[in-house]
Amino acid sequence: RRGFLGRKDKIIKLVAEDGAEFKISRRWACISSYIKKACEDDKVSTVTITKVDEESLERICEYMENRKGDDFIKVSKTLKVTMLDNVGKDFAWCAKWIDLRARHRPKFYKLIAAANHMGISGLVSLGVTKIATLLKYCRTEDIDRVLDPHITDGQLRQLRKFVVVNGKSKEKSYNSGT
Repeated sequence: RRGFLGRKDKIIKLVAEDGAEFKISRRWACISSYIKKACEDDKVSTVTITKVDEESLERICEYMENRKGDDFIKVSKTLKVTMLDNVGKDFAWCAKWIDLRARHRPKFYKLIAAANHMGISGLVSLGVTKIATLLKYCRTEDIDRVLDPHITDGQLRQLRKFVVVNGKSKEKSYNSGT
């Protein structure tokens, strides 16, 4: 299938549970603790990853290719409304990439589950930050709708706009003491 290759790096073949194969730089792939452990034997050239489908593994390889062996750092600050504000300009690619992935909820949730299974803590943190960003300012009764895997991006934008506008106005009045 698709190759995700670095210059002069050893190559490893990653195989999804449905048989799809991806070639990627071994160094880049080792941001996954699952793959790193499998590669303790330097002779390993193929790693089969159970519980991860083709599409999720392809997205994970895209992420690995962009990060070039350096996993995303964990976000440990007060959440803001946009992913770019949460992760900073140095990680703009990550913010845009996760925003695109989150548009299709079932695939996004599978991706985050796959990253968790593969031990890619930075990608899990990125996904969880995206979920938390979606939930910022949500009322309890809005949470199910925001997280609904069947909601479309267009529906979510309208809901998020409503939730954010109402949440910000409540936060503003709370902070001003009224």
